[in-house]
Amino acid sequence: MSDKVKNRQNKNLGNVRTAPSLASWAVTIGLLGVAVGAVMPILEHGFGSHLYAYIYGAGALLSLVGRIFMRTPNSSLVLRRLYRIEIWSSIFFCAAAVFMYMRTAPRDWVALTLAGGMVMLYTSIRIPREIRKARKGGNSEFSNK
Repeated sequence: MSDKVKNRQNKNLGNVRTAPSLASWAVTIGLLGVAVGAVMPILEHGFGSHLYAYIYGAGALLSLVGRIFMRTPNSSLVLRRLYRIEIWSSIFFCAAAVFMYMRTAPRDWVALTLAGGMVMLYTSIRIPREIRKARKGGNSEFSNK
């Protein structure tokens, strides 16, 4: 790979999601809605008996739309794959919202919420690691470090 291409990739990685865009705000607000909607059934003491499902569903949908429209850096294949995997966490949250509305299986939404959380945990660990590898100049796709 030529030095010109490496410099361009490192320049793109230096600006990875530093300026908050509308999409990143949508993801943040959506995930807060998912968290509030998931905690409300635990703390429910007579206020808003089914309000939590609407808050959770709106948050899940907002996070999905934000993740779809979020720009990803033009970098390695691994980073692009990790950013696409983040979309799946929001898809899990949307599926959990559907199960919240159905009320036929009262605990299925918890399993899907946990699955989405595990996917988010995985990507939140791997993305910064891959960015550091790419900034050091190592090819993160084939390095065995």
